[in-house]
Amino acid sequence: MPHIILRHSDNLPNCDFVPFFKTLHQVLVDNLAVKLSSCSSMVISHADYLIGAGEINNAFVHLEVKVKPYIQPQLLDLTAGIVLEMLQRYLASYSDLKIKISVDFLSVTQYFKS
Repeated sequence: MPHIILRHSDNLPNCDFVPFFKTLHQVLVDNLAVKLSSCSSMVISHADYLIGAGEINNAFVHLEVKVKPYIQPQLLDLTAGIVLEMLQRYLASYSDLKIKISVDFLSVTQYFKS
């Protein structure tokens, strides 16, 4: 924990998120006091999606970060803002696409086991 899931539309060609994840993991360590060894990230590409009226240059990236319930909401909000800015900078080179970028930090229940 934390578990990180990045979902994106499949019209982001040659997008390598591993460098982003390495930086993200360190941000989570620094801001949320989690262990680096407990951070795990994955990417899921979606071929079936619709944004707006379906224009071909519409794209999305949604990042979901699941954390243990003991982390203070203020820390989650601050860190989510930092991460959203990081993701916007990371995707800035895709200026030909209209990318909807979102970040969601979620606390799992006390019953989560891993």
